[in-house]
Amino acid sequence: IHHFDGVRDVIFIYFDGVTDVRSIHFDGVTDVRSIHFEGVTDVIFIYFDGVTDVRSIYFEGVTDVRSIHFDGVTDVRSIQFDGVTDVRSIHFDGVTDVRSIHFDGVTD
Repeated sequence: IHHFDGVRDVIFIYFDGVTDVRSIHFDGVTDVRSIHFEGVTDVIFIYFDGVTDVRSIYFEGVTDVRSIHFDGVTDVRSIQFDGVTDVRSIHFDGVTDVRSIHFDGVTD
Protein backbone atom coordinates (compact mmCIF):
# COMPACT_ATOMS: atom_id res chain seq x y z
CA ILE A 1 0.00 0.00 0.00
CA HIS A 2 1.39 3.37 -1.02
CA HIS A 3 -0.88 6.16 0.14
CA PHE A 4 -0.07 9.86 -0.22
CA ASP A 5 -2.83 11.96 1.32
CA GLY A 6 -2.37 15.73 1.27
CA VAL A 7 1.24 15.45 0.06
CA ARG A 8 2.26 18.40 -2.05
CA ASP A 9 5.81 17.40 -3.02
CA VAL A 10 7.36 13.93 -3.30
CA ILE A 11 10.66 14.27 -5.13
CA PHE A 12 12.22 10.83 -4.99
CA ILE A 13 11.11 7.35 -3.85
CA TYR A 14 13.32 4.48 -4.92
CA PHE A 15 12.94 0.74 -4.17
CA ASP A 16 15.66 -1.54 -5.55
CA GLY A 17 15.68 -5.19 -4.50
CA VAL A 18 12.87 -4.64 -1.99
CA THR A 19 10.77 -7.79 -1.74
CA ASP A 20 8.03 -6.55 0.60
CA VAL A 21 6.72 -3.07 1.41
CA ARG A 22 3.52 -3.21 3.47
CA SER A 23 2.57 0.42 3.92
CA ILE A 24 3.93 3.88 3.18
CA HIS A 25 1.47 6.56 4.19
CA PHE A 26 2.05 10.33 4.06
CA ASP A 27 -0.81 12.30 5.57
CA GLY A 28 -0.42 16.08 5.66
CA VAL A 29 3.21 15.91 4.53
CA THR A 30 4.15 18.88 2.38
CA ASP A 31 7.67 17.89 1.28
CA VAL A 32 9.46 14.52 1.00
CA ARG A 33 12.82 14.73 -0.77
CA SER A 34 14.16 11.17 -0.81
CA ILE A 35 13.21 7.69 0.37
CA HIS A 36 15.60 5.00 -0.83
CA PHE A 37 15.45 1.27 -0.06
CA GLU A 38 18.12 -0.91 -1.63
CA GLY A 39 18.45 -4.57 -0.70
CA VAL A 40 15.72 -4.25 1.95
CA THR A 41 13.56 -7.35 2.28
CA ASP A 42 10.83 -6.10 4.65
CA VAL A 43 9.51 -2.60 5.29
CA ILE A 44 6.29 -2.96 7.23
CA PHE A 45 5.19 0.54 8.14
CA ILE A 46 6.34 4.10 7.39
CA TYR A 47 3.88 6.78 8.36
CA PHE A 48 4.35 10.56 8.38
CA ASP A 49 1.50 12.48 9.99
CA GLY A 50 1.83 16.26 10.12
CA VAL A 51 5.44 16.19 8.94
CA THR A 52 6.29 19.24 6.84
CA ASP A 53 9.79 18.30 5.65
CA VAL A 54 11.61 14.96 5.29
CA ARG A 55 14.91 15.22 3.43
CA SER A 56 16.30 11.68 3.30
CA ILE A 57 15.48 8.18 4.56
CA TYR A 58 17.91 5.58 3.27
CA PHE A 59 18.01 1.84 3.98
CA GLU A 60 20.70 -0.29 2.35
CA GLY A 61 21.18 -3.92 3.35
CA VAL A 62 18.42 -3.68 5.96
CA THR A 63 16.42 -6.91 6.21
CA ASP A 64 13.57 -5.79 8.48
CA VAL A 65 12.09 -2.39 9.41
CA ARG A 66 8.86 -2.64 11.40
CA SER A 67 7.73 0.92 12.06
CA ILE A 68 8.87 4.48 11.43
CA HIS A 69 6.29 7.00 12.54
CA PHE A 70 6.77 10.77 12.67
CA ASP A 71 3.85 12.53 14.32
CA GLY A 72 4.06 16.31 14.55
CA VAL A 73 7.68 16.40 13.37
CA THR A 74 8.42 19.51 11.34
CA ASP A 75 11.91 18.70 10.05
CA VAL A 76 13.76 15.39 9.56
CA ARG A 77 17.02 15.73 7.64
CA SER A 78 18.52 12.23 7.48
CA ILE A 79 17.81 8.71 8.70
CA GLN A 80 20.20 6.13 7.27
CA PHE A 81 20.51 2.42 8.04
CA ASP A 82 23.44 0.71 6.34
CA GLY A 83 23.94 -2.98 7.13
CA VAL A 84 21.28 -2.97 9.86
CA THR A 85 19.41 -6.28 10.04
CA ASP A 86 16.53 -5.33 12.34
CA VAL A 87 14.89 -2.02 13.28
CA ARG A 88 11.65 -2.37 15.24
CA SER A 89 10.36 1.14 15.91
CA ILE A 90 11.36 4.78 15.48
CA HIS A 91 8.65 7.12 16.67
CA PHE A 92 8.92 10.91 17.04
CA ASP A 93 5.90 12.58 18.63
CA GLY A 94 5.99 16.36 18.87
CA VAL A 95 9.67 16.53 17.86
CA THR A 96 10.40 19.70 15.88
CA ASP A 97 13.89 18.92 14.50
CA VAL A 98 15.81 15.68 13.85
CA ARG A 99 19.07 16.15 11.92
CA SER A 100 20.66 12.71 11.62
CA ILE A 101 20.14 9.12 12.75
CA HIS A 102 22.71 6.75 11.28
CA PHE A 103 23.13 3.04 12.05
CA ASP A 104 26.06 1.44 10.25
CA GLY A 105 26.80 -2.23 10.91
CA VAL A 106 24.23 -2.46 13.75
CA THR A 107 22.67 -5.91 13.80
CA ASP A 108 19.65 -5.43 16.10
